[in-house]
Amino acid sequence: MKRIFITTALFLWGSATLFGQGGTPQNGHLPAEGRAPWRTEFISYDIRREADTEMLAGSKYYRPLDFQAVARESGVVSGELPSMQRRGGGEADGVVNAYETTLEIPGLWLDRAVYIRDTGRTGRYQLMVNGQHVGYNTDTYGGGEWYVTPYLKEGENVFAILMLAPGSAGSDMERFQAPPSPDRLTTLHLYSQPRVRVFDYTVSGHFDEVFKDNIVDLSVVVANDFNMPETVTVGYDIWDPTGERKDYFSVEATIPGRGSDTVRLRHKVMGTHRYMYSASNPALYRIVLTLRHDGRPVEYIPLRMAFGVVGWDGSQVSHNGVPIAMRSTEVDFPTRTGALEKLRALKRQGYNTLAVTRPQQRWFYDMAAAEGLWVIDRAAVECDPRGGDRTPGGTVANDPSYLPRFLDRQSAMFYRRRNYPNVIGWSIGSESGNGYNMYKSYQLLKSLDPSRPVFYSGTEGEWNSDHVDGY
Repeated sequence: MKRIFITTALFLWGSATLFGQGGTPQNGHLPAEGRAPWRTEFISYDIRREADTEMLAGSKYYRPLDFQAVARESGVVSGELPSMQRRGGGEADGVVNAYETTLEIPGLWLDRAVYIRDTGRTGRYQLMVNGQHVGYNTDTYGGGEWYVTPYLKEGENVFAILMLAPGSAGSDMERFQAPPSPDRLTTLHLYSQPRVRVFDYTVSGHFDEVFKDNIVDLSVVVANDFNMPETVTVGYDIWDPTGERKDYFSVEATIPGRGSDTVRLRHKVMGTHRYMYSASNPALYRIVLTLRHDGRPVEYIPLRMAFGVVGWDGSQVSHNGVPIAMRSTEVDFPTRTGALEKLRALKRQGYNTLAVTRPQQRWFYDMAAAEGLWVIDRAAVECDPRGGDRTPGGTVANDPSYLPRFLDRQSAMFYRRRNYPNVIGWSIGSESGNGYNMYKSYQLLKSLDPSRPVFYSGTEGEWNSDHVDGY
């Protein structure tokens, strides 16, 4: 069958009408521009043995990006720089630091869906590729992904990060002291997927009706960039915590042209009752998700899952029907160095729940799950509370024009971390005052996930927070 490639930002969101010439924002309260929708963080491999070992070094379709600080007048960062809107009017110089890196892109990549992923803690910035504006990110900790295939060329490509100034877009959401600008940025990488690809997934494991075996419930969003419908086979292998392969299951589906569809795999796995996840027995199963197209495998995606169900009855959090007696402590891990030793020390001290103070990078959630530590995740909302001012627009939390940013940061937290079996609750942010945007944030998370409580310590006695002893 002849196929026509469609160069389209199928999964990009945001609108060019929100930006003027040169990419300058016309509304400083919008969360981002040019960014792909939030989804689970995963790595796609085209070779099975690489997926089995999860070794990125040498992987054909993965490249780390090592950005070096450069003078603002050099390379692609020369010329007129955009200004960004301040809260309350006025403008701030748009950029305070600039970073560049170059990378050779094989021609084969140009027939694939190529993304830049920011794993978080990079800053607020403008992204450019080969001198072209790709988009903005106004969330220091949230990270994100950008679809960059249309901006690439075969051979050498130049990538630039332009750090936004204090007082510019997004700064009203972040009252914390920004870290000093480093000489290098290593929190971003480039990777590519085939034109027919896994875009996202949700996975869970729970008991069957007679409480003997477990059900794997895996929903996979498959995207198709071709003009015509394409038939795929979605399947997975699963191994128990001892490394024994337990089963393989697959289904066939047809994905509409220039669209996507959700493929659901629901399958009973025998003998899994011996390895139910708990804080004392953090039993994680390994899955390799496989996508086949045109009769051959085109993607392998390794992931972890556990058999266990978080419950919330309005007053008590439970796991597999057993109430969790939380003993929580607030944590923030800006670096992986020494993190495992610190987590184990906290567990020895009797803490079983980690309440993060802001979004963490993926490795933290992986590590906490393997150590059997419950996590209450928190969105990157740290606004100035202004002494509880409830005048409409008197605070960021009660200014409806900021609602897109609030909901975007709640969505970032939920969609990236919803598959972790040890995440037992959500927090809509640090104390930032209360008002319309906080009410809507609470309602959004309750609608997305009724099975977990939603917390906020800045309600001042109002209704938009659940309560659990120990947190």
